[in-house]
Amino acid sequence: METLKLLKAKSYNPKTEQYGFTARVKANGKISAERISEEACENTTLHPDEALLANKLFIKKIAKYIREGYIVELNELGTLQPGCTSTWKATKEELTKDLVKPKVNYNPSDEVDRKSGSAGMPRPISYA
Repeated sequence: METLKLLKAKSYNPKTEQYGFTARVKANGKISAERISEEACENTTLHPDEALLANKLFIKKIAKYIREGYIVELNELGTLQPGCTSTWKATKEELTKDLVKPKVNYNPSDEVDRKSGSAGMPRPISYA
């Protein structure tokens, strides 16, 4: 079983105008939904194609509910929450929809947080 690999990356902080370091995750590679479906079916009567179809339908529903503004709870994984970013404007009138970029925020469960070695650190981790 792979473990989460963290790197210390050099980073510039524009507020302090200093260089320092931030933590970054080094990926262990990519894994396909097909492979996950195959592994999930081991020692069961479920066929991998059935698991893959259920997985695809599940993901479509997750996307639907995030678009509708719901926080999606994924048990041991954590939660996915809709969010957005935008540029700063001086007035409400200047801030238009075309300046808003949607994103999804991920909040790990306590179990994931503990296993990643970062328990108690404030976040969400954001994937734009």
